[in-house]
Amino acid sequence: MNIIVGDYLERHNVMFFYGMSEDDALRKIDRKAKKIYRIIDAAIKSSDAHNLVQLHSSREYVDAEECRQIEHTIRRFKDMNKNFAEDIKKQSTHILSSTVRKSGITENVYSYKTNCDLESYLIEEISAYIYLYKIGFIGEIYPGKDLEILQKVAKGEYNGFPFDYSNRTHISVSLSLDSGKSYAKLT
Repeated sequence: MNIIVGDYLERHNVMFFYGMSEDDALRKIDRKAKKIYRIIDAAIKSSDAHNLVQLHSSREYVDAEECRQIEHTIRRFKDMNKNFAEDIKKQSTHILSSTVRKSGITENVYSYKTNCDLESYLIEEISAYIYLYKIGFIGEIYPGKDLEILQKVAKGEYNGFPFDYSNRTHISVSLSLDSGKSYAKLT
């Protein structure tokens, strides 16, 4: 069994690092991602299933030439499809406002450039999911809500979208604390 850690797919979290340059924030995210990977790798190696499971960083896939080609195609599609472009903007604005609420930073701190960067990272993330789907990874388990734009792509709501993403399976996992114990709930 192959497991891919989404350690490199969450670059939009750069918004959480207020007061840092984008490069510094990305370096910090990269360090956290590598730490997450090491923790998961150690857990697998210490389990009875360590011979059955192979762990991969999403970085291996995001950097693949075919993934970059998909990203380029999706960027062109965004330029041609008004609905998709509007939904990218809406999704990035939603992520930005959610980040602002979580971090307690007032929204006017963020510039137009910040939202454009976020749109760029969002397209990068969509491209990675589609690339993984194309090479056979049709299931995703994610700690949190699914991106609405990925749901729309999967449903075929964007006329002329250049990739099939219709048979994906997404499982959102919510972690809650109840009496000091954590549990997972599939939603």
